[in-house]
Amino acid sequence: MMRKIWNFITSILLILYILVVALLFLPQAAGLKPMYVLSGSMEPTYHVGSLIYIKPGNADKLEVSRPVTYTMGNSDVVVTHRVIKIDKEKRMFYTKGDANLSEDSGATSFDHIIGYPLLSIPYLGYVAAFASKTAGKIILVTGLAILLIMSYLFDFLTKRGGKSEKN
Repeated sequence: MMRKIWNFITSILLILYILVVALLFLPQAAGLKPMYVLSGSMEPTYHVGSLIYIKPGNADKLEVSRPVTYTMGNSDVVVTHRVIKIDKEKRMFYTKGDANLSEDSGATSFDHIIGYPLLSIPYLGYVAAFASKTAGKIILVTGLAILLIMSYLFDFLTKRGGKSEKN
């Protein structure tokens, strides 16, 4: 009976581990770019700590009221805010965070568009941020090794005289 409980627990932990890792890495194979939410400017649409998947796109998909992910000016700072106005002649758009009282200062060029949020998973951004660091990668690999060892540990410990204990 203990073996069944142990196998059930380790199986559930392994499934959860695989699910989290799949959510972190598989969407990239579909061309989506994962990004984690660092500020509350888009609350309640995108919560701090969420992982959002960005579908690459350009100005062809730009619409008023649609969230867009873009770089700010000539920096590497990436922002996801809602489009509030589009100036097609100047190829510029204006944005505002859902939680912000005023619109963002200045317009953004169409050339700065990275894409459009497709999916958001709350709290997974914290895991993604951690996993992107060296220590996080080490812990992910070590965690998998521990789970695999745990799944065989009960059988190893209950062997008696060359035969495993019957349940």
